[in-house]
Amino acid sequence: MPRCLLPCVSVFALAISLVGCGTLPSPTSEKAPEFTFTAANRPTFAVAYYPYGCCVPRHLAAPIPNYTNWTNERMVRDLRRFQEVGFSTVLVCLGADRLNEEFIVDRYLQFLSEAGRLGGPKVVLLVGPAETPLRRDVLAKRFLAARIQASKQALQEGGRPVIYLRSGVDIIGESHPALMFQVIPKDEWYWAVAGTADGQTLHRGGGKVLQHSIWQGYKEHRPFLVVTWNDFETGNFVEPNSFDEARAAEIVQAEIRRVQNAVEAATKAPPLAD
Repeated sequence: MPRCLLPCVSVFALAISLVGCGTLPSPTSEKAPEFTFTAANRPTFAVAYYPYGCCVPRHLAAPIPNYTNWTNERMVRDLRRFQEVGFSTVLVCLGADRLNEEFIVDRYLQFLSEAGRLGGPKVVLLVGPAETPLRRDVLAKRFLAARIQASKQALQEGGRPVIYLRSGVDIIGESHPALMFQVIPKDEWYWAVAGTADGQTLHRGGGKVLQHSIWQGYKEHRPFLVVTWNDFETGNFVEPNSFDEARAAEIVQAEIRRVQNAVEAATKAPPLAD
């Protein structure tokens, strides 16, 4: 059985812990709250993307088109979809044990290469805990041999490619000055929820669960708003699928455009008179 980044049943619980207990919105209002977005306070929309693991179980819904492996064709299709929706960053979610496999690292580097060829979005690893520790030195050697530091699509901080770690990741091996390993800044990230799974039932509210969760992220003024692309087992997914087709992706796209339009309007607005 494939292993998820975290135990699959805990992914939604993680989202609750990051947004705060009791803060998940109830889809009661049809109207979006009024917010003023500027270039300084706009949220950055990121997508959490599972190449393997949690995206596999699909007993209630399946992606369209369906897939089993992280092929080059799927990479290109997903990247183009991310661009169309408007995501700024892709968090590629992999467990530490998988990143000790040379084949998986090569697939990630291929994904990064395809992102560069297509011109975006930015790409960064989000490493989760596993049964085996992450060999930081081995991973750094493979990345630097592939010149990841020269990639325009690799997310960087201070001139160094960054690799995000979930809490609890066991790391061994010496660090490398050309790479930055950083535990995710929970206070800055808001994890939107598209739905939940209860036995044989999906609860997605025709897209309202996702929409109101995003609005809650606006209220909390988090700089990064994360939407999960394909965690089918927990019901938290926006990838076009057999359950509600492209509805969730269209909602995210509309929200990103709404923020962008607000920022552009604020930029064009004349300054207030003294």
